[in-house]
Amino acid sequence: MFTLTRTTQIQQHSPTNQRRQHHQQKRNNSTSAIVTVKHNHLVMLESEIPPEATRIITLILSVKQLVKYVKLVNINQALEDKKSPRLIQSTIIRWLSMFDCLEAVLKSFLPLNEIFEEKELNKKRLEKINVVLLERIIEFLKPWKHVSTRLQSTNIPSIHIVIPGIESLKTSLEFIFHDTKFEHDKDMMFFRQRGKILIDAMFDYHPIHLMALFLNPRTRKMKQCTNSQRQSCLEYIKQEMIMFDAFDSDTQSIDNSDKSKQEDEYDDLPATTTAIHQAEIDNYLKFGIYKSNESCSANASPSSDQEYNPLHFWKKNHSLYPRLAKIAKRVFAVPATSAAVEREFSLAENIVTKKCSKLSPETVNDIIFQKSFEKYKRKNAQNK
Repeated sequence: MFTLTRTTQIQQHSPTNQRRQHHQQKRNNSTSAIVTVKHNHLVMLESEIPPEATRIITLILSVKQLVKYVKLVNINQALEDKKSPRLIQSTIIRWLSMFDCLEAVLKSFLPLNEIFEEKELNKKRLEKINVVLLERIIEFLKPWKHVSTRLQSTNIPSIHIVIPGIESLKTSLEFIFHDTKFEHDKDMMFFRQRGKILIDAMFDYHPIHLMALFLNPRTRKMKQCTNSQRQSCLEYIKQEMIMFDAFDSDTQSIDNSDKSKQEDEYDDLPATTTAIHQAEIDNYLKFGIYKSNESCSANASPSSDQEYNPLHFWKKNHSLYPRLAKIAKRVFAVPATSAAVEREFSLAENIVTKKCSKLSPETVNDIIFQKSFEKYKRKNAQNK
């Protein structure tokens, strides 16, 4: 209707204005198309949701109401007495709280049922929970939680997890017909299809994601990417190498001790800068894995070790790949998400209150740093 109206108006105006209005119509049509695409991908009316999906949404709302009621009547302590996990309330500002809420209800369902009987509470809210369907929802959300948790990491690099994480989510959303795993998963079909649409619409790989994937020794072959993406990534890497060479004329110098270790690999070291860059990339692709007792398989999945830090590889092999090591240090300094910054803002909000409104910015920074550092030390102590 919008296009027809515009066409009629163009025909009524004088020829001198037709070209200008023609371009305006093209802009409006393209804008309308963009809005339609965004509407189809990101917005859905309640009437468009199928009954199976409505059933799942209703169950999630019932779980939230149950948790709210349990907190209201203060049953969490009784759950702890039965050595059952406390129920966790879902909040909008905490991204993973809904998964934790659903999982806590599933783990505490039987003890909760016993407590309701002991205290003679109304079990109406409890009877609305379909445990089998709840298990399917949690199973569907597990890959999302794993990827989200890893991408929000603050103590180790996370930018190299973006592509493997997104691709693993796409794989988890694939529905395989005649597979026994998915025979009883028809309720989740809508969410699988919807998830695939949203991932394709909302995520677009940036060059830094490709470079991070290449600079991670475990994924340096970039098997998740197309040939054009691999080639463009190598071009980005070579441009970074040229930039570092321009700022550091000593990058081509190698210690005598290092030369003695590498003479077998670099007997025919090329003379031109382009060839030197290509040789370093080729050698990394061939030998860019640990040769010691440390495990660093090129085909290893990032999910096999959540705390894997690729910077350890570059710190150890800086002399072998001097330019790539500098690029890796720069690339892995970029976080995958803004979660770390948001945590600091949330912490600052708790520090700067009405009673402590006269704290200087330097003092606030010191407090935030101290709390973050203490948390980092505790985490390292747990890992040892």
